[in-house]
Amino acid sequence: MRRRSGHAIVASLLLFNFVATGCQEEKPFGEKSRAELSVMYGDERSFEADYGRAFRAKYPNVEFRVVPISSEPDDWPDIVLSGLSDYERRAADGTIASLEPLIRRDRYDLANVAPSVLRLLRGYGAGELYGLAPVFSARALYYNEDLFKEKGVAPPADRMTWPEVLRLAERFPVQGDDDDDIYGLTLPSSSSLGSLLTDIGQSEGLTLIDPVGQALLFDSPKWGETADLMLRAFKSGTVRISGEPVGRTPDEMLRSHLFAAGRSAMAVQDESLLALLSSGVISVPFTYSIVAAPVSSQDRNVAFGQSLNVIFSIHSASRAKDAAWEFIKFAAGDERARRESRSGSALVARTPYQYEREERYEAFYALDANPDLRPLSELNPEAQAALMRLLDEGLNSVLEERQTWEEAVAQMKEKAEPVLKEAFREKTN
Repeated sequence: MRRRSGHAIVASLLLFNFVATGCQEEKPFGEKSRAELSVMYGDERSFEADYGRAFRAKYPNVEFRVVPISSEPDDWPDIVLSGLSDYERRAADGTIASLEPLIRRDRYDLANVAPSVLRLLRGYGAGELYGLAPVFSARALYYNEDLFKEKGVAPPADRMTWPEVLRLAERFPVQGDDDDDIYGLTLPSSSSLGSLLTDIGQSEGLTLIDPVGQALLFDSPKWGETADLMLRAFKSGTVRISGEPVGRTPDEMLRSHLFAAGRSAMAVQDESLLALLSSGVISVPFTYSIVAAPVSSQDRNVAFGQSLNVIFSIHSASRAKDAAWEFIKFAAGDERARRESRSGSALVARTPYQYEREERYEAFYALDANPDLRPLSELNPEAQAALMRLLDEGLNSVLEERQTWEEAVAQMKEKAEPVLKEAFREKTN
């Protein structure tokens, strides 16, 4: 578990104030209680549709004021919306309050919340819950049953590692032209060579950065073997990064996505692809199944790629903590999860409702998360982006045979050195 930052004293004082004022002096918030709550969200219309109207049906005397999403707003709202990185920073510097006192006071039931969601929230909160997440996102491994039967190849199984998945993809060599190629594996459009290599490497227990020497550690034999496996798959054409489904008509959407069109044996994608395939908007011309996403060889119960983009927290200086807490309990509770599971495409954090749509959603809930397994987590976002650009450039040069792996590693290490030194210098100041 990561240690708290230098802001721990400030955070502790704010937490003490929160416990003293929020849990002792305020009366329990009831259905007839009145409150004005400010909440961070995309816009008022979306908030009302997603949460506001349903909450006021139970608490009619609550009024909401929606403030725009911002990393550092001038006027902090009572209810703060965060993604994981902002959540971690805000918990560390005391911007948001720990919910642990309120959870204990109300004996709030977390037993049916997905373990991976709680693991991420507590991991990024240095062991405590500073917010709750109604929904989450995760990846799974989709596969085309018909293509595997045609090839006489055993289909993928749960808890395969990245090297195992890449080797399975090689059983589907590209033979046609660009219009009818069948690929072994497609990856989401957000993927890149650099991000995939760091994911695979970390899943295999490899270290990317030396924090002492402030250098890349790509020059080990194991990193070379991992890069060779990945680049060989891309060079042969068996692995390809696929665009998201786009188009004005269902047929255009189908043709634009390689897996949905039946031109990819496997795809690593999040839950949005299943929502599309099962929606009836497009007619899927094959039978497909889903297994759990590629896992870490160090722990086959842990996968990468889970994310929390909607985390509700209480601002430490809020004067309406009990009302804000009542909203967060509602937003992350069973009633809201039941409704979302029937109408939305997101994965609800409350596990009893995972099958409301269909059983194939089980694959997204099958694995745990490890918040400490984060490529480049030692670096700030700017340094992460700069380093990822360097990795993409170097790996592309090897893929296009402009450099050998050894030449690319030497160049990447040289270019990365000033980025890493500056990032670690800022971190220690």
